[in-house]
Amino acid sequence: MKIIERLEEIVGTGNIISEYEDLFAYSIDAAPGKFVIPQAVVKVHERDEVSEILKLCDETGTPVVCRGAGSSITGAPTPVEGGIVLDFTEMNRIKEVEEKKMCVTVEPGVVYARLNEFLSQSNLFFPPDPGSAEVCTIGGMVSNNASGMRAVKYGTTENYVRVLEVVLPGGKIFRIGKKVVKSSAGYDLRKLFIGSEGTLGAITEITLSLRALPKYRRTFFAYFDDVGRAAKSVTEIILSGVIPAAMEFLDDVILETIVRSGKKELKVTDAALLIEYDGFFEENVVRECNVAVEICRKNGAEIIYAESDEERERIWEIRRMAYPLLVQRCVSPITGDVIVPIENFEEAITSFKKMAEEMGVPTSFLGHSGDGNIHPIILADERDEELWKRALELNERIIKKAVSLGGSITAEHGVGYDKNRFLKLEWGESLEIYRRIKRILDPNNIMNPGKMIA
Repeated sequence: MKIIERLEEIVGTGNIISEYEDLFAYSIDAAPGKFVIPQAVVKVHERDEVSEILKLCDETGTPVVCRGAGSSITGAPTPVEGGIVLDFTEMNRIKEVEEKKMCVTVEPGVVYARLNEFLSQSNLFFPPDPGSAEVCTIGGMVSNNASGMRAVKYGTTENYVRVLEVVLPGGKIFRIGKKVVKSSAGYDLRKLFIGSEGTLGAITEITLSLRALPKYRRTFFAYFDDVGRAAKSVTEIILSGVIPAAMEFLDDVILETIVRSGKKELKVTDAALLIEYDGFFEENVVRECNVAVEICRKNGAEIIYAESDEERERIWEIRRMAYPLLVQRCVSPITGDVIVPIENFEEAITSFKKMAEEMGVPTSFLGHSGDGNIHPIILADERDEELWKRALELNERIIKKAVSLGGSITAEHGVGYDKNRFLKLEWGESLEIYRRIKRILDPNNIMNPGKMIA
Protein backbone atom coordinates (compact mmCIF):
# COMPACT_ATOMS: atom_id res chain seq x y z
CA MET A 1 0.00 0.00 0.00
CA LYS A 2 1.34 3.45 -0.93
CA ILE A 3 2.12 5.87 1.89
CA ILE A 4 -0.59 8.33 0.74
CA GLU A 5 -3.21 5.62 1.08
CA ARG A 6 -1.99 4.76 4.56
CA LEU A 7 -2.07 8.44 5.54
CA GLU A 8 -5.65 8.66 4.27
CA GLU A 9 -6.56 5.79 6.58
CA ILE A 10 -5.17 7.74 9.53
CA VAL A 11 -6.62 11.23 8.89
CA GLY A 12 -9.21 10.78 6.14
CA THR A 13 -9.04 11.74 2.47
CA GLY A 14 -10.23 15.30 3.11
CA ASN A 15 -7.15 16.07 5.22
CA ILE A 16 -4.57 15.16 2.57
CA ILE A 17 -3.30 17.83 0.15
CA SER A 18 -1.63 16.43 -2.95
CA GLU A 19 -2.29 18.87 -5.82
CA TYR A 20 0.89 20.54 -7.09
CA GLU A 21 -0.47 24.09 -6.89
CA ASP A 22 -1.43 23.62 -3.23
CA LEU A 23 1.78 21.80 -2.34
CA PHE A 24 3.89 24.67 -3.69
CA ALA A 25 2.65 26.96 -0.90
CA TYR A 26 4.11 24.51 1.63
CA SER A 27 7.49 24.40 -0.10
CA ILE A 28 8.42 27.95 0.89
CA ASP A 29 8.53 30.47 3.68
CA ALA A 30 10.17 33.92 3.48
CA ALA A 31 13.72 32.56 3.11
CA PRO A 32 15.45 32.91 -0.25
CA GLY A 33 16.60 29.81 -2.08
CA LYS A 34 15.29 26.26 -2.00
CA PHE A 35 11.91 25.16 -3.35
CA VAL A 36 11.21 21.43 -2.88
CA ILE A 37 7.64 20.21 -3.34
CA PRO A 38 6.53 17.75 -0.62
CA GLN A 39 4.94 14.45 -1.53
CA ALA A 40 1.86 15.43 0.47
CA VAL A 41 0.58 17.75 3.18
CA VAL A 42 -1.33 16.19 6.06
CA LYS A 43 -3.69 18.30 8.18
CA VAL A 44 -3.61 16.87 11.69
CA HIS A 45 -6.20 17.40 14.44
CA GLU A 46 -5.26 15.03 17.28
CA ARG A 47 -2.14 13.85 19.07
CA ASP A 48 -2.87 10.21 18.22
CA GLU A 49 -2.94 11.04 14.50
CA VAL A 50 0.51 12.57 14.83
CA SER A 51 1.73 9.49 16.67
CA GLU A 52 0.48 7.10 13.97
CA ILE A 53 1.94 9.25 11.20
CA LEU A 54 5.38 9.45 12.80
CA LYS A 55 5.36 5.70 13.36
CA LEU A 56 4.51 5.16 9.68
CA CYS A 57 7.14 7.60 8.45
CA ASP A 58 9.81 6.12 10.68
CA GLU A 59 9.07 2.67 9.30
CA THR A 60 9.19 3.87 5.68
CA GLY A 61 12.02 6.39 6.05
CA THR A 62 9.77 9.22 4.89
CA PRO A 63 10.92 12.74 5.85
CA VAL A 64 8.51 14.76 8.03
CA VAL A 65 8.36 18.53 8.43
CA CYS A 66 6.12 20.10 11.09
CA ARG A 67 4.56 23.41 10.06
CA GLY A 68 2.42 26.07 11.66
CA ALA A 69 1.76 29.40 9.92
CA GLY A 70 4.93 29.21 7.82
CA SER A 71 5.96 32.72 8.90
CA SER A 72 9.62 31.69 9.33
CA ILE A 73 12.30 33.49 7.32
CA THR A 74 15.02 30.82 7.57
CA GLY A 75 13.45 27.86 5.74
CA ALA A 76 12.81 25.97 8.99
CA PRO A 77 9.30 24.67 8.07
CA THR A 78 10.10 23.78 4.44
CA PRO A 79 10.63 20.23 3.11
CA VAL A 80 14.09 20.52 1.56
CA GLU A 81 14.33 16.72 1.22
CA GLY A 82 10.71 16.13 0.17
CA GLY A 83 8.53 13.77 2.20
CA ILE A 84 5.40 15.02 3.95
CA VAL A 85 4.47 18.22 5.76
CA LEU A 86 2.34 18.02 8.90
CA ASP A 87 0.07 21.09 8.97
CA PHE A 88 -0.77 21.87 12.62
CA THR A 89 -2.91 24.95 12.01
CA GLU A 90 -6.16 23.10 12.75
CA MET A 91 -4.84 21.79 16.09
CA ASN A 92 -5.75 25.19 17.49
CA ARG A 93 -7.66 24.73 20.73
CA ILE A 94 -7.02 26.70 23.89
CA LYS A 95 -7.57 23.76 26.20
CA GLU A 96 -7.35 25.21 29.71
CA VAL A 97 -6.60 28.48 31.50
CA GLU A 98 -5.57 28.06 35.14
CA GLU A 99 -5.70 31.58 36.53
CA LYS A 100 -4.42 30.72 40.02
CA LYS A 101 -1.44 28.87 38.54
CA MET A 102 -1.06 31.61 35.88
CA CYS A 103 -0.82 28.93 33.19
CA VAL A 104 -2.53 28.14 29.90
CA THR A 105 -2.49 24.86 27.98
CA VAL A 106 -2.83 25.06 24.21
CA GLU A 107 -2.45 23.04 21.05
CA PRO A 108 0.41 24.06 18.74
CA GLY A 109 -1.76 25.70 16.07
CA VAL A 110 -3.10 28.48 18.32
CA VAL A 111 -2.18 31.90 16.92
CA TYR A 112 -0.23 34.16 19.30
CA ALA A 113 -2.46 37.24 18.92
CA ARG A 114 -5.63 35.16 19.35
CA LEU A 115 -4.24 33.63 22.54
CA ASN A 116 -3.47 37.01 24.10
CA GLU A 117 -6.86 38.37 23.07
CA PHE A 118 -8.46 35.43 24.89
CA LEU A 119 -6.19 35.77 27.94
CA SER A 120 -6.90 39.49 28.31
CA GLN A 121 -10.35 38.54 29.65
CA SER A 122 -8.49 37.13 32.67
CA ASN A 123 -6.08 40.10 32.86
CA LEU A 124 -3.21 37.82 31.78
CA PHE A 125 -0.86 37.65 28.81
CA PHE A 126 1.96 35.68 27.18
CA PRO A 127 4.62 38.38 26.69
CA PRO A 128 7.21 37.63 23.94
CA ASP A 129 5.39 39.70 21.23
CA PRO A 130 6.98 38.65 17.90
CA GLY A 131 6.58 40.89 14.88
CA SER A 132 4.43 38.21 13.21
CA ALA A 133 2.05 38.11 16.20
CA GLU A 134 -1.09 38.19 14.05
CA VAL A 135 -0.21 34.97 12.22
CA CYS A 136 2.48 32.97 14.04
CA THR A 137 1.48 29.91 16.05
CA ILE A 138 2.53 28.89 19.56
CA GLY A 139 3.97 25.61 18.25
CA GLY A 140 6.15 27.53 15.83
CA MET A 141 7.25 29.92 18.56
CA VAL A 142 8.30 27.04 20.80
CA SER A 143 10.05 25.19 17.98
CA ASN A 144 11.95 28.36 17.12
CA ASN A 145 12.33 29.81 20.64
CA ALA A 146 10.81 32.97 19.24
CA SER A 147 10.82 36.33 20.96
CA GLY A 148 10.18 39.89 19.94
CA MET A 149 9.67 43.43 21.07
CA ARG A 150 9.15 42.71 24.77
CA ALA A 151 11.99 40.26 25.30
CA VAL A 152 14.20 42.96 26.88
CA LYS A 153 11.99 42.93 30.01
CA TYR A 154 9.93 39.76 29.73
CA GLY A 155 12.28 37.24 28.11
CA THR A 156 11.79 34.75 25.28
CA THR A 157 9.44 31.83 24.68
CA GLU A 158 11.66 29.39 26.58
CA ASN A 159 11.14 31.41 29.78
CA TYR A 160 7.42 30.53 29.71
CA VAL A 161 7.27 26.90 28.61
CA ARG A 162 6.29 24.74 31.58
CA VAL A 163 5.12 21.46 30.02
CA LEU A 164 5.51 19.96 26.56
CA GLU A 165 3.79 16.97 25.04
CA VAL A 166 6.01 15.60 22.28
CA VAL A 167 5.77 12.71 19.85
CA LEU A 168 9.07 11.10 18.86
CA PRO A 169 9.87 9.29 15.61
CA GLY A 170 8.34 5.85 16.01
CA GLY A 171 5.21 7.35 17.56
CA LYS A 172 5.96 7.26 21.28
CA ILE A 173 4.39 10.12 23.29
CA PHE A 174 6.11 11.88 26.19
CA ARG A 175 5.08 14.64 28.60
CA ILE A 176 8.00 16.76 29.78
CA GLY A 177 7.97 19.31 32.61
CA LYS A 178 5.74 20.46 35.47
CA LYS A 179 3.45 23.41 36.11
CA VAL A 180 5.90 24.94 38.53
CA VAL A 181 8.25 27.93 38.38
CA LYS A 182 11.41 25.89 38.95
CA SER A 183 12.76 22.38 39.33
CA SER A 184 16.22 20.93 39.83
CA ALA A 185 15.21 17.33 39.06
CA GLY A 186 17.90 16.49 36.53
CA TYR A 187 18.21 17.36 32.85
CA ASP A 188 15.76 19.98 31.57
CA LEU A 189 14.40 18.09 28.58
CA ARG A 190 11.95 20.87 27.72
CA LYS A 191 14.82 23.03 26.51
CA LEU A 192 16.04 20.21 24.30
CA PHE A 193 12.87 20.61 22.21
CA ILE A 194 12.52 24.39 22.51
CA GLY A 195 14.29 25.83 19.50
CA SER A 196 14.85 22.40 17.91
CA GLU A 197 12.82 23.38 14.80
CA GLY A 198 11.06 20.03 14.61
CA THR A 199 14.29 18.08 14.15
CA LEU A 200 13.77 15.84 17.21
CA GLY A 201 10.02 15.25 17.36
CA ALA A 202 6.58 16.85 16.99
CA ILE A 203 5.11 19.09 19.70
CA THR A 204 1.40 18.39 20.23
CA GLU A 205 0.57 20.32 23.43
CA ILE A 206 2.14 23.20 25.32
CA THR A 207 1.58 24.62 28.80
CA LEU A 208 2.81 28.19 29.19
CA SER A 209 3.24 30.33 32.26
CA LEU A 210 1.65 33.79 32.04
CA ARG A 211 2.08 37.30 33.42
CA ALA A 212 -0.46 39.79 34.71
CA LEU A 213 -1.28 42.60 32.29
CA PRO A 214 0.35 45.85 33.44
CA LYS A 215 -2.05 48.72 34.19
CA TYR A 216 0.06 51.68 33.06
CA ARG A 217 2.27 52.42 30.07
CA ARG A 218 4.43 55.33 28.92
CA THR A 219 5.68 55.38 25.34
CA PHE A 220 7.94 57.77 23.43
CA PHE A 221 10.06 58.17 20.32
CA ALA A 222 13.63 59.45 20.65
CA TYR A 223 14.96 60.83 17.34
CA PHE A 224 18.71 61.11 16.80
CA ASP A 225 20.85 62.78 14.14
CA ASP A 226 23.61 60.23 14.75
CA VAL A 227 23.33 56.42 14.72
CA GLY A 228 26.16 56.04 17.23
CA ARG A 229 24.43 58.28 19.78
CA ALA A 230 21.21 56.29 19.43
CA ALA A 231 23.12 53.04 19.97
CA LYS A 232 25.00 54.56 22.91
CA SER A 233 21.68 55.51 24.50
CA VAL A 234 20.53 51.89 24.26
CA THR A 235 23.52 50.67 26.25
CA GLU A 236 23.26 53.45 28.83
CA ILE A 237 19.55 52.84 29.43
CA ILE A 238 20.07 49.14 30.03
CA LEU A 239 23.09 49.72 32.27
CA SER A 240 21.07 52.24 34.30
CA GLY A 241 19.04 49.29 35.58
CA VAL A 242 15.76 50.89 34.52
CA ILE A 243 14.70 48.24 32.02
CA PRO A 244 12.00 49.18 29.50
CA ALA A 245 9.22 46.83 28.41
CA ALA A 246 10.35 47.44 24.83
CA MET A 247 13.11 49.39 23.10
CA GLU A 248 13.13 49.28 19.31
CA PHE A 249 15.87 50.63 17.04
CA LEU A 250 14.93 52.05 13.61
CA ASP A 251 17.45 53.51 11.16
CA ASP A 252 16.96 56.23 8.55
CA VAL A 253 16.09 53.74 5.78
CA ILE A 254 13.16 52.24 7.61
CA LEU A 255 11.97 55.63 8.92
CA GLU A 256 11.96 56.98 5.36
CA THR A 257 10.15 53.87 4.12
CA ILE A 258 7.42 54.24 6.74
CA VAL A 259 6.92 57.96 6.08
CA ARG A 260 6.82 57.41 2.31
CA SER A 261 4.02 54.87 2.84
CA GLY A 262 1.86 57.69 4.21
CA LYS A 263 2.49 57.25 7.93
CA LYS A 264 3.29 60.91 8.67
CA GLU A 265 3.34 60.39 12.44
CA LEU A 266 7.07 59.59 12.26
CA LYS A 267 10.08 61.81 11.51
CA VAL A 268 13.02 60.89 9.29
CA THR A 269 16.36 61.21 11.08
CA ASP A 270 19.52 59.09 11.15
CA ALA A 271 18.01 56.81 13.81
CA ALA A 272 15.20 56.54 16.31
CA LEU A 273 14.39 54.56 19.42
CA LEU A 274 10.82 53.56 20.23
CA ILE A 275 10.73 52.99 23.99
CA GLU A 276 7.96 51.88 26.31
CA TYR A 277 7.78 51.42 30.07
CA ASP A 278 4.97 49.58 31.83
CA GLY A 279 3.99 48.58 35.35
CA PHE A 280 1.32 48.53 38.03
CA PHE A 281 2.01 51.92 39.67
CA GLU A 282 1.78 55.00 37.49
CA GLU A 283 4.32 57.03 39.44
CA ASN A 284 6.93 54.27 39.05
CA VAL A 285 6.32 54.01 35.30
CA VAL A 286 6.70 57.78 34.89
CA ARG A 287 9.84 57.86 37.04
CA GLU A 288 11.52 55.04 35.11
CA CYS A 289 10.53 56.53 31.79
CA ASN A 290 12.04 59.87 32.78
CA VAL A 291 15.41 58.21 33.38
CA ALA A 292 15.45 56.92 29.80
CA VAL A 293 14.27 60.26 28.43
CA GLU A 294 17.12 62.10 30.15
CA ILE A 295 19.70 59.64 28.83
CA CYS A 296 18.38 60.10 25.29
CA ARG A 297 18.30 63.90 25.63
CA LYS A 298 21.86 63.91 26.94
CA ASN A 299 22.83 62.12 23.72
CA GLY A 300 21.10 64.73 21.58
CA ALA A 301 17.66 63.18 21.04
CA GLU A 302 14.38 64.91 20.33
CA ILE A 303 11.62 63.31 22.42
CA ILE A 304 8.04 62.85 21.24
CA TYR A 305 5.56 61.15 23.58
CA ALA A 306 2.48 59.11 22.72
CA GLU A 307 -0.21 61.29 24.31
CA SER A 308 -3.03 58.71 24.45
CA ASP A 309 -3.66 54.98 24.40
CA GLU A 310 -4.97 55.32 20.85
CA GLU A 311 -1.78 57.06 19.73
CA ARG A 312 0.34 54.46 21.48
CA GLU A 313 -1.50 51.61 19.75
CA ARG A 314 -1.11 53.38 16.41
CA ILE A 315 2.65 53.72 16.94
CA TRP A 316 3.04 50.01 17.68
CA GLU A 317 0.88 49.17 14.67
CA ILE A 318 3.27 51.21 12.52
CA ARG A 319 6.27 49.45 14.07
CA ARG A 320 4.77 46.08 13.16
CA MET A 321 4.39 47.29 9.58
CA ALA A 322 8.08 48.22 9.32
CA TYR A 323 9.39 44.89 8.05
CA PRO A 324 6.62 44.21 5.49
CA LEU A 325 6.98 47.75 4.13
CA LEU A 326 10.75 47.46 3.90
CA VAL A 327 10.94 44.16 2.03
CA GLN A 328 8.59 45.52 -0.62
CA ARG A 329 11.48 47.76 -1.71
CA CYS A 330 13.46 44.88 -3.21
CA VAL A 331 13.11 41.55 -5.02
CA SER A 332 15.24 39.30 -2.79
CA PRO A 333 15.59 40.55 0.78
CA ILE A 334 18.03 38.85 3.14
CA THR A 335 16.75 39.21 6.70
CA GLY A 336 19.48 38.96 9.31
CA ASP A 337 19.06 38.18 12.99
CA VAL A 338 22.17 38.57 15.11
CA ILE A 339 22.59 39.46 18.75
CA VAL A 340 25.53 40.91 20.70
CA PRO A 341 26.17 41.68 24.36
CA ILE A 342 24.59 45.01 25.20
CA GLU A 343 27.99 46.59 25.91
CA ASN A 344 28.89 45.96 22.25
CA PHE A 345 25.64 47.18 20.70
CA GLU A 346 27.07 50.55 19.64
CA GLU A 347 30.12 48.98 18.00
CA ALA A 348 27.96 46.37 16.27
CA ILE A 349 25.41 48.72 14.73
CA THR A 350 27.98 51.28 13.57
CA SER A 351 30.34 48.66 12.11
CA PHE A 352 27.49 46.84 10.33
CA LYS A 353 26.30 50.09 8.77
CA LYS A 354 29.85 50.94 7.66
CA MET A 355 30.26 47.48 6.06
CA ALA A 356 27.07 47.93 4.04
CA GLU A 357 28.11 51.39 2.84
CA GLU A 358 31.62 50.26 1.86
CA MET A 359 30.27 47.26 -0.06
CA GLY A 360 27.60 49.29 -1.82
CA VAL A 361 24.74 47.09 -0.63
CA PRO A 362 21.51 48.89 0.36
CA THR A 363 20.71 47.74 3.89
CA SER A 364 18.42 48.81 6.70
CA PHE A 365 18.93 48.08 10.37
CA LEU A 366 16.19 47.65 12.92
CA GLY A 367 15.76 45.44 15.90
CA HIS A 368 14.95 44.80 19.52
CA SER A 369 17.86 46.89 20.71
CA GLY A 370 17.25 46.52 24.44
CA ASP A 371 18.58 42.95 24.37
CA GLY A 372 21.23 43.54 21.69
CA ASN A 373 19.20 41.94 18.87
CA ILE A 374 19.82 43.51 15.44
CA HIS A 375 17.99 42.73 12.20
CA PRO A 376 20.02 43.78 9.15
CA ILE A 377 17.59 43.82 6.21
CA ILE A 378 19.71 43.54 3.05
CA LEU A 379 17.75 44.93 0.09
CA ALA A 380 19.08 42.64 -2.62
CA ASP A 381 18.06 41.28 -6.02
CA GLU A 382 19.06 37.77 -7.09
CA ARG A 383 18.73 38.83 -10.73
CA ASP A 384 21.68 41.20 -10.31
CA GLU A 385 24.52 38.70 -10.03
CA GLU A 386 27.11 41.13 -8.68
CA LEU A 387 24.77 42.74 -6.16
CA TRP A 388 23.58 39.33 -4.96
CA LYS A 389 27.16 38.15 -4.48
CA ARG A 390 27.98 41.26 -2.41
CA ALA A 391 24.75 40.86 -0.42
CA LEU A 392 25.61 37.28 0.55
CA GLU A 393 29.12 38.35 1.51
CA LEU A 394 27.76 41.22 3.62
CA ASN A 395 25.40 38.84 5.43
CA GLU A 396 28.29 36.51 6.23
CA ARG A 397 30.53 39.36 7.40
CA ILE A 398 27.81 40.68 9.72
CA ILE A 399 27.31 37.23 11.26
CA LYS A 400 31.03 36.70 11.81
CA LYS A 401 31.42 40.19 13.30
CA ALA A 402 28.57 39.53 15.73
CA VAL A 403 30.19 36.29 16.88
CA SER A 404 33.56 38.05 17.27
CA LEU A 405 31.82 40.53 19.59
CA GLY A 406 30.64 37.67 21.79
CA GLY A 407 27.25 37.34 20.11
CA SER A 408 25.19 34.68 18.36
CA ILE A 409 24.38 33.90 14.72
CA THR A 410 20.65 34.05 15.51
CA ALA A 411 18.66 35.58 18.35
CA GLU A 412 15.09 34.59 17.53
CA HIS A 413 14.63 33.59 13.88
CA GLY A 414 16.34 30.22 14.23
CA VAL A 415 18.64 28.26 11.93
CA GLY A 416 16.56 26.49 9.24
CA TYR A 417 18.68 25.82 6.18
CA ASP A 418 19.71 29.45 5.97
CA LYS A 419 22.29 29.38 8.79
CA ASN A 420 23.36 25.73 8.89
CA ARG A 421 26.80 26.61 7.59
CA PHE A 422 27.42 28.94 10.54
CA LEU A 423 26.66 26.43 13.31
CA LYS A 424 30.29 25.34 13.61
CA LEU A 425 31.13 29.00 14.25
CA GLU A 426 28.48 29.11 16.97
CA TRP A 427 28.91 25.73 18.65
CA GLY A 428 32.54 24.80 18.00
CA GLU A 429 33.48 21.29 19.13
CA SER A 430 30.17 20.89 20.99
CA LEU A 431 28.52 20.41 17.59
CA GLU A 432 29.29 16.70 18.05
CA ILE A 433 27.09 16.60 21.16
CA TYR A 434 24.17 17.94 19.11
CA ARG A 435 24.76 15.29 16.45
CA ARG A 436 24.70 12.53 19.08
CA ILE A 437 21.42 13.81 20.54
CA LYS A 438 19.89 13.85 17.05
CA ARG A 439 21.02 10.26 16.39
CA ILE A 440 19.55 9.04 19.68
CA LEU A 441 16.12 10.65 19.28
CA ASP A 442 15.81 10.41 15.50
CA PRO A 443 18.08 7.55 14.37
CA ASN A 444 16.52 7.36 10.90
CA ASN A 445 16.80 11.13 10.38
CA ILE A 446 13.18 11.61 9.33
CA MET A 447 12.46 14.77 11.35
CA ASN A 448 13.06 17.89 9.27
CA PRO A 449 16.22 16.54 7.59
CA GLY A 450 18.58 19.12 6.12
CA LYS A 451 18.04 21.51 9.03
CA MET A 452 20.04 22.25 12.16
CA ILE A 453 22.28 19.16 12.15
CA ALA A 454 22.51 18.77 8.38
